[in-house]
Amino acid sequence: MIDLLFALRQRTGATLLLITHDRDLAGRCDRQVHLSDGRVDEAVPV
Repeated sequence: MIDLLFALRQRTGATLLLITHDRDLAGRCDRQVHLSDGRVDEAVPV
């Protein structure tokens, strides 16, 4: 399912927002935003 979402995003140029604790999955994204206690702790371009 994740591969289909990434393929759709690439084909259409749409934004895909994922919320995950899986570091491997997060590593596939173009940008990561880390939260700590409900606040943005760090925005990391990958």
